[in-house]
Amino acid sequence: MAERPKPGAKKAAPKLEKRRDTRLPLKARVDYELLSEDTFLFEYTSNVSRGGIFLATRNPLPIGTRLSLRFTLPDEDGRAIEATGKVAWINEYKPNGKNLNPGMGIEFVDLSADDKEAISNLIRRKALLLD
Repeated sequence: MAERPKPGAKKAAPKLEKRRDTRLPLKARVDYELLSEDTFLFEYTSNVSRGGIFLATRNPLPIGTRLSLRFTLPDEDGRAIEATGKVAWINEYKPNGKNLNPGMGIEFVDLSADDKEAISNLIRRKALLLD
């Protein structure tokens, strides 16, 4: 016989996927500048979506840091994407730990409609190739 939940017991909430957009694995150089200072850096992305990118780095910036970003999409005739983003989350590097993918998730806060559409088209085309 199945156990009945105790009166007043709370059910475990189902895990919800936080991502709103489909991600595409993408290795591309991303040049960026911290908007709070004249610091120019670059890292490599491991994926991109309409909503943002993941930058692989052992030295993630603090959450909330605003950046000016520039990267090139493959298969889009070398189209350069320019956006403003902010660090939404970080995955810290842990030496000898189980974290094999350190870096930071960057949310686009200012991305032109044309650039957003170019990213969407690339994701859609790549998804069709995977089906």
